Amino acid sequence: METPALSEQFKMLLERGAQELFEDNHHRMACADLFTSRHTIADDDLRRFFLGLQHGTVTLVRGARFNTLDRPVAVGRWGLLSREKGGCRYNAEYLPQIAAYVEAIQELGYPSERVFFELPHVALKLDLAVVGDDGAIVVLGEAKRAVLMLDAVLEEIQDRYSTVDPGEEGRNEARQLAWRLWRTRAPYLWFIAPAARRAYRVRYAPLAFEPLPALPRATDIGLAHALARRLPVPILRGRQSPNHAVQQPRLAMLASAADRERSAAEAVSSLEQLNRQSLEGGRQ
Repeated sequence: METPALSEQFKMLLERGAQELFEDNHHRMACADLFTSRHTIADDDLRRFFLGLQHGTVTLVRGARFNTLDRPVAVGRWGLLSREKGGCRYNAEYLPQIAAYVEAIQELGYPSERVFFELPHVALKLDLAVVGDDGAIVVLGEAKRAVLMLDAVLEEIQDRYSTVDPGEEGRNEARQLAWRLWRTRAPYLWFIAPAARRAYRVRYAPLAFEPLPALPRATDIGLAHALARRLPVPILRGRQSPNHAVQQPRLAMLASAADRERSAAEAVSSLEQLNRQSLEGGRQ
């Protein structure tokens, strides 16, 4: 029997995941339909995806959820599908991102202990990162759903954000990437899109991008040596939310006001009790 093409295998995997999500969430979903996706599903990305499954670099769990080697959880930390009332939607950005993760470890030789996938808020929500022994970001990976988005983002960064850190505010993708670069000072940028990887050597003050034929291998930049343990998630900003510091004085004021109200109520209660005792003594 002929082995199905990778694209057909992937489609079957998604359909099975959609059915499992429906079975587990039938009270929230009307059916297990898989919505048609207009996004490119590249054979090179599929090849690396299935290679990652074969070698355990990526593991699948029920509902087309998956783990990478960093921070796995029993139910799968991420999902290839998003559940909706009328079916399931394919999360297109994850396939090229997974493929790049597998490529970094299995082809470019970076030890898995220093490669991170989809980092959390404290690590600036980087799509992918390779970390040095000191916890510094050496390779900053930025994933996009389409190749055309890569050039536009880079051009806008150079036009608008090359001389100063623009800060985190705003949802503009170029501004967000510029902010992450300025914050981490990563020497390498790895743009990731379907079947496309673009590597750059990054210079700062001003920001400048030198195109490279490919991302350097781990041996070329001194990161191939084995590690005794997995590196921790890099803390690239404070753990408290941006609003935390603003809220604290108000919370303190509210707490003080509440304390004053309690003290006043207790004083009134004590005074009333003394009055009652005096009256009772007088009657006696």
